[in-house]
Amino acid sequence: MADESTSNKRTKPDTPTTTSADARPSKSQKQTSGDSPAPAKPKKTTIPITRGKFKNKYLRKHASLLHRHDPAVGLIVTTAVGNETRALGQARFFLDTYLPTLFPDYKTVWLPPPSKLDIDLDIIKSLSDPGVSASGKDEGPTEKVDNRDEEEEEEANVQQPDGETKESRDRPDRRFQAADAACAGLLFIRFRVDVPPVDFMQKVFDHILSLPPPDQQKLANSVQHCYRFLPITHVCPATLEDINLTITPIIQTHLSNLDPTSSVAIVAEVRNNLTVTREKVIQAVAKMIPESCKIDLKNPTKVLFVTVFKSVCGFAILPNYYEWKKYNLHSVLQGRSDKDVESK
Repeated sequence: MADESTSNKRTKPDTPTTTSADARPSKSQKQTSGDSPAPAKPKKTTIPITRGKFKNKYLRKHASLLHRHDPAVGLIVTTAVGNETRALGQARFFLDTYLPTLFPDYKTVWLPPPSKLDIDLDIIKSLSDPGVSASGKDEGPTEKVDNRDEEEEEEANVQQPDGETKESRDRPDRRFQAADAACAGLLFIRFRVDVPPVDFMQKVFDHILSLPPPDQQKLANSVQHCYRFLPITHVCPATLEDINLTITPIIQTHLSNLDPTSSVAIVAEVRNNLTVTREKVIQAVAKMIPESCKIDLKNPTKVLFVTVFKSVCGFAILPNYYEWKKYNLHSVLQGRSDKDVESK
């Protein structure tokens, strides 16, 4: 019995010891062993536009849209939530491409910032100390320093023969400027050129509808993350009082001599604002419309477009609002392609 056990031990083959790393199947074994392919990795979204670093580097502050000395005009671009950075790059490329094509004689416009208040120090001194005259001998070095600072600011803001200031020369030739809309899925691209946003979009739609189908498809692919391009010609704080003060003179000027055959409608949008509702905005704007204007909610000639996003209210009078699918570039191109298919 002892001999048999020893013989069995001698004849038994040695099995190599395998570690955990050797026991793992290779990539080729994983692919051949299973019938179904490996699940694809989820597609990563772009950087949210609410990120602090991105906002500070590429976007102007939301409050900059309400600066009185530099009124903001431009385009509101809508996109899907999470695709703001892709949409911003595509919109900038789209604008940089079509602005020189459709408006070759455009000029950049950068208004100088407001200088310090021009305060007469002599008047302040006479009010604070009635015993000292305006031409007294207490004129200290502070007045000279303040005057020197004012002179430097005036030299910085003085316009050259070409119409530019020192501040505008220090910047690159930027024709557009992105501002923080403070709403997900919304971009505000500010125009720094002498081209009205409404005129720009009118020429854009006329131009793209005249393109052949392959070029239209190429254009749609280049702005696949951008949906609506809404012109904004006036901005104001998002309060009913400021809306009345800002929009009333505009409506009276543009609608007083409106053609009797023309019609108007009100379109209001409110985002990220709890104090102003869409119904209140429509009621406030409806009171401004002259009684002679015809109202047509289905197919108006002009639309009084009011949009509220956080603390800013934007306004524009838009023609062909429903004909151009609420200024949705993809819907306009899709409608054109459908008509071409029906004609064939």
